[in-house]
Amino acid sequence: MKKLVSGILLTAASSALFAQQPLPINVVNNFRVEYDDNIFTTGDGDPEGPQESWKLIEEIDILLDADQGNTYFGLRYIPSLVYYFDRPDDDTDLNHLLDFVLDHSFTPRTTLRLKDSFRVSEEPEVIDNDVTVRNNNDFIFNLAQGQIEHQLVPEKTFFRVDGKYEVIRYDDSDVAETSDYDQWGAGLDLVQQVTPVSEIGLQGRYYESNYDFNVRDLEGYQAGIVANHVFNPAFQADLRLGYESSDSDENEGTSDNPYGELSGVIVPNRDTRITLGIRGAQDRSPVNTFTHQLLTRVYGTWDQQLTAGMTLTLSGSYSNGQFDQDDTTSVFDPAVNQTGEETVLSLMGRLSYALGPRNFLDLTYKYNELESDVRPNEDFDRNRVSLGWRYTL
Repeated sequence: MKKLVSGILLTAASSALFAQQPLPINVVNNFRVEYDDNIFTTGDGDPEGPQESWKLIEEIDILLDADQGNTYFGLRYIPSLVYYFDRPDDDTDLNHLLDFVLDHSFTPRTTLRLKDSFRVSEEPEVIDNDVTVRNNNDFIFNLAQGQIEHQLVPEKTFFRVDGKYEVIRYDDSDVAETSDYDQWGAGLDLVQQVTPVSEIGLQGRYYESNYDFNVRDLEGYQAGIVANHVFNPAFQADLRLGYESSDSDENEGTSDNPYGELSGVIVPNRDTRITLGIRGAQDRSPVNTFTHQLLTRVYGTWDQQLTAGMTLTLSGSYSNGQFDQDDTTSVFDPAVNQTGEETVLSLMGRLSYALGPRNFLDLTYKYNELESDVRPNEDFDRNRVSLGWRYTL
């Protein structure tokens, strides 16, 4: 408890300090009380069953953003301290989230964007690409992305070159041996504006995943089309469609499959915004018995302004991963392991009420569920309910 109190005092003092500086800084303090019925995301196969606990969560959101003509710089840092009333061994977690964005226009026709997302977490779970990484130990995660866009014909034809590098490292050596990975990728888009409200283009991608335990090492290529159309001021849609080929040293030959994503944004009125999408493609495998999975994901978000001071947000996603015999690694044992599918369901609802210009109350519910043929003893569900107070300094 002393650690929790010290952390709250430290973050509160930091908030006051930053708020007094003549800098473009926005500071929001968020304190929540939460009930969690499965803090370790314990699987159904565990004889001890799930561990439940109440929590106190204190986090501070520090946002620095500056716009200097042709350059925009944004930096967000969110430290959070979690105190568990009923968790064995360790009753506190300290987590850090750091996001960085830099946009720069070299000329009216050439722009650069750099992004970085860095995480240091003691949480037992992180949702990575809607695949549940479930290990009760600390980890470090970083995703760096860059993009250059140039207009070949002003407002008509442009190309984008982008790249990314992603890494995750676990503190536990046994987990790290099989789950640490590096992934990098690069791509090129060539897009033509065919009408004032429509774009269509070609897309190419290369990616490579490397694990410390290299049975899941994978490289692949994508080639396809991209399109965007604004049907009316209230509805626009984006489309990616193509073919993908991947290769692994563990499998003979290549794995060839179509990929695609269709998403849309609907704004029927000024108080409502709806986002819907469906995506299908190859993706990393969460277990080392397969090189990859064929993942289909359906997702959506509904933001609704109920009254002048009350908003409602609903979001959800459902993912289905297919694990085939042709994609097994050398550690796959037919006597122990099996092929099949894995589904992940995530739901969230949040009701926010404005007590004043700077004070807000948040009532939040989250649900996660994993059902898997490839790791059947780890099926779990998890419910979290929290009441929070947000204050903008």
